[in-house]
Amino acid sequence: LIELLVVVAIIAILAAILFPTFAKARKAAKRTACVNNVKQLEHAFLMYAGDQSDTLPVHYDNLRRQIWGDIDIEVGRIIYPYVRQGFARRGELQLGTGVWLCPEDNVLGGPLGVDRQRQGWERRTSYWYNLWLSNAKMSAIKKSPALCILVQDNWIDTHTTWSEQRAWNVGYADGHVRWVTYEEPWMTHFLSYSGYNRHRWAISHPAERIYDPNNL
Repeated sequence: LIELLVVVAIIAILAAILFPTFAKARKAAKRTACVNNVKQLEHAFLMYAGDQSDTLPVHYDNLRRQIWGDIDIEVGRIIYPYVRQGFARRGELQLGTGVWLCPEDNVLGGPLGVDRQRQGWERRTSYWYNLWLSNAKMSAIKKSPALCILVQDNWIDTHTTWSEQRAWNVGYADGHVRWVTYEEPWMTHFLSYSGYNRHRWAISHPAERIYDPNNL
C-alpha cells in the first residue's frame, strides 16, 4: 500500500509539473497555426494585386456594412483562387474554417458562433483586411511596406487577455508576419504607415480610395 501511495504521489507531482508545460505548448502551436494563416491570406492579397495591375481587392465587407469590416464572404471569394480553402458543398463559401479560422479565436463563440454569424453583423473569419487599402495600388505604399498593415487578427482578445501584455499576429505589405504588441508599436504602424484616414472609415463605391497618402 505504501508503495502504491508513493507511485500515486510521484504521478501527481509529475502531472503538476508537466501539465502547464503541455498547455503552453498547445497554445504556442495554435499561435503558430494562426501565423501561417495570416501569411497565406497576406500572400493571397499580394498575388491578387500582382494579377490585377498592382491593385488590392475592394473591401466589399466595409462597403456593404459601412463599418470596420473583416475578411468576409465577398473578399473571401475574391482571394479564394489563391488559397483554395473554404468552399463547402453546393459551392457555398464556408468561412470560419481552415485558413479563415485562428485556432485560438473563441471571441463571441468563435466565427461559427451565433453572434458572429448573425445577418448583417457577421464576423465569420478570424482576420481583418485593412479597409484603407481597399482598391489601393501597391505602389501607393511609399513610406514603409514593412510597417504597412495588410492583414491581421480580427480581435485583440484572440490570443491575450486583459491581464497579459496585449498582442496579435500582423501581416505587412512587404509579405512578412510578426507578433506585435498593443498599444505600441502596433498603434504607430496603424496610424502612421497603413493609410489611416480619420475622416473616412468606409468606402461609398467600389472604385473609391479612402487612404490618407500622408499615412501610407
